[in-house]
Amino acid sequence: MYDFSDSFISKEVVDLAAAHGFTIEVCQDELADNPRDCGVTSTYVGGTRGTGSSVCDEQLAPSEQGSCIEGAVINFANKKGLDVSDLLWFTVHTYEHTNIALSLTSFNDRFDGGIGGFIFESKAAIRKEFGVKRIGSKLKEKIRGRLQSELEELTRWANGEVYEVNLLDEDEDVVISRGGVSDVGNTIEDTARELMLEVEPA
Repeated sequence: MYDFSDSFISKEVVDLAAAHGFTIEVCQDELADNPRDCGVTSTYVGGTRGTGSSVCDEQLAPSEQGSCIEGAVINFANKKGLDVSDLLWFTVHTYEHTNIALSLTSFNDRFDGGIGGFIFESKAAIRKEFGVKRIGSKLKEKIRGRLQSELEELTRWANGEVYEVNLLDEDEDVVISRGGVSDVGNTIEDTARELMLEVEPA
């Protein structure tokens, strides 16, 4: 299993671990849960465009996609018995070239980019969650940001960019481990520090 620690762990933290008799190992978490299975309130509906559709929650058949994304939303709502006016939805753009990227913003690449479907939440559920009678522009942007974050997390998972951080002793046995870690900010390095504190509290 490939060790990614050189890519994510600074020399400072490597030296700190070594001073306590540990080695830090960062490996791909091959058992990481699909983030779509972890209690999200949105639904990502994909078309038939390559990998982007393989990680969606619902799949549209070619006959259901319509001539435009609006038509696809209407067809999906009709198929599921949903009120289309209750859906706060956004177009999902995909970029596929070896790996995949999902975003609410176009990649502006006519060769490897395109529309991969749409993602939505129920307006009624949003109003209940935030205790409001209507969804204003600020709340809409908040939901858009939440959905963008969900797509970024799904992108990392689809590309195998979710890791397991292990703390090894001098015999290279795992002392403590944590999986499901993505490198957002310094998350992996912070996780390594937290594991050291759990083993040897300050």
